[in-house]
Amino acid sequence: MIKIAQSNTLVESELQSIHAMWNSAFPLEIAYETVNETELFLAGLSKLRHIKAFESEQMIGWMGIFERHGECWFIILASTAHQRQGTGTALIAKAKEDEEELNGWIVLSEEHKISSGADYRSPAGFYEKQGFTLNENRSMTARGLESHHIQWKKVSSKSQS
Repeated sequence: MIKIAQSNTLVESELQSIHAMWNSAFPLEIAYETVNETELFLAGLSKLRHIKAFESEQMIGWMGIFERHGECWFIILASTAHQRQGTGTALIAKAKEDEEELNGWIVLSEEHKISSGADYRSPAGFYEKQGFTLNENRSMTARGLESHHIQWKKVSSKSQS
């Protein structure tokens, strides 16, 4: 059973898990060679808080929520062994309880490799199922990798007059 926890800090074993999940999920162009590089990247995110997924005391997923230019942004990871098993869905559900909107970047092209040498698989379908919309007019290229903006907004339950 997946247990979800939130915190403003990470212990060393959690940071190591994030580093491993990052490199097994994202294209090589944005991989980090060391745990220290991953830690430095996370330290640069404003108002970062962590939503963690555990199974039998082992961290199997992580979602970082942070502020960028006054907007709420996120990064999400699930261990390879726990993908397509509800880990990401549980993390996003928890974030949706607390946030009015979530913004992220995804890579649509599957012409990339991950650190294991396997082909990168775009998570576009996953995010669509979670209620995110793709903004094709907002993209960026960094380290030779083109990313596209996705966004989820909470639907107001108040009726408009």
